[in-house]
Amino acid sequence: MAAASQRAPTLTLILLPSASRGAGLTRRALVAAQVALAFVLLIGGGLLFASFRHLLAVDTGFNPSRVLTGTVNLPWVGDGDHASRNEIVDRALEHVRRLPGVAAAGATDAIPFGSGAGSRPILPEAYAPTPGESVISPNTVRITLGYFEAGCAIEAGSLLYDE
Repeated sequence: MAAASQRAPTLTLILLPSASRGAGLTRRALVAAQVALAFVLLIGGGLLFASFRHLLAVDTGFNPSRVLTGTVNLPWVGDGDHASRNEIVDRALEHVRRLPGVAAAGATDAIPFGSGAGSRPILPEAYAPTPGESVISPNTVRITLGYFEAGCAIEAGSLLYDE
């Protein structure tokens, strides 16, 4: 009896099934779905990266080296204010063109691949559209003389000249 009392206590484990067979299949299906989704996201990320690399290699149509861009916000009084705004821009461009090292200077209201392009409907003079009629509203970009000489190549046509 003395030997039995000195023996270490034993631990008995009773293993019970933790979940039914259907729950195990569901768990495996969810893990498989997670792995599949991870692969889809990984492949999608790789394709996005490859597309971005190709996008960087596309010829933009202009050479941005040695081109300086800036933004000037002129006050806007109303529709009849175009002449004074144009005069301010023309005087500023004349000053910029006289700076040493400046080969050409021009201005626009929307730089390439930037924001600022507006849209205006194209309508013949004295035409009144009927209610609900759709009109063509292409993007419009205003430029000054010297804009194309300052770095944007022309594919076809000719440059604008002050006449």
